[in-house]
Amino acid sequence: MQTICGLQVVSQNKKTYISKVLFLSIFISTRCLSATINNLQNCAITEEKEVTLLSLKTIDGDTPYLAFDNIITPAFLDGGIKSGELVLAKCVNHALIFALSYGPPYISGCLVTGVKETDEQKKVPQGFWFAEKNAPEAVWFGKNNTLLVIRNVERIGEWQGKYILYDSRRNTPWATDSLPDIAGYDIYPLNAR
Repeated sequence: MQTICGLQVVSQNKKTYISKVLFLSIFISTRCLSATINNLQNCAITEEKEVTLLSLKTIDGDTPYLAFDNIITPAFLDGGIKSGELVLAKCVNHALIFALSYGPPYISGCLVTGVKETDEQKKVPQGFWFAEKNAPEAVWFGKNNTLLVIRNVERIGEWQGKYILYDSRRNTPWATDSLPDIAGYDIYPLNAR
């Protein structure tokens, strides 16, 4: 074993090992130094709870995170970390919605409606996730459910209707040519970029 510049070299191919370590240390430090954190949107989801959408700005674009109860977690409810251009960040009717364009053709995001505690006493955001070719057009808040409405411009693939609807009561979205009756819903237009 040999120590070079404070690194212990164990590998027999010392040149390759040192090259990899130096590359990784330069890559990691460069990414960290070039990042800035922005507070994009605060949203009171209950009288006691507030969720904040943060963006870690790097060379890859915006990487969204959620902050609540002194916890910072990846913003996507599946725990995934994605980077791209934030095209929507808004607080509507005590819910936080954001959308990220991370490369053609999809825009992905979440509607965060609350914070719940798991059996392991871990606090996690609650809501639902979406991924389509267009950003959401509106959120409909009803007494028993929430609808996310996305206009289906191209009508390709499995979606053949004018609209794609995400419903908080269902596990999968569906396409339709007509929107549900607006009675019983509070409708919030989103005006995404």
